[in-house]
Amino acid sequence: MYIEDLIARVVEIARAEVRSGKISERQLARLTGLSQPHLHNSLNGVRTFSPKAAGKLMKALKVTVPDVIWRLPERDAWTPVPLLRGRVGPGAEANFRSFDGFAPFPTPVVSGLINPVAVRLAPDSVLPGDYQSAAGLVLGDLSIRRPAGPVRPR
Repeated sequence: MYIEDLIARVVEIARAEVRSGKISERQLARLTGLSQPHLHNSLNGVRTFSPKAAGKLMKALKVTVPDVIWRLPERDAWTPVPLLRGRVGPGAEANFRSFDGFAPFPTPVVSGLINPVAVRLAPDSVLPGDYQSAAGLVLGDLSIRRPAGPVRPR
């Protein structure tokens, strides 16, 4: 996802808040420190926000980056994928039959998989620096069959 996409989503959120009457453009302009004409023109697509201005807008609306990333413009755009309980990696005992809720993934990414599963990665001391921490979430396929479609060379 590009910064322009994130800013566009912040603008959509702000536009929805103003249209619903939860906040006025004038109040939003005061909270962000932006001029009301600039805010108005940006919400109407005449101007654009800089990343700094979008950050001010997010702060005023009390919206976090995960809120912006995971906001679902339409329900069918995301598919819930079963989340494997525990972690997978060095020193971790993986049980591929035990699940702990679901994780949302974009439908186009999941559509080619037969039996998708989301997996949390365990720490790996062999990896360099920041990659050693266990923060990763990976999308996999538990199917032993190969999905239909072109095969990519390895």
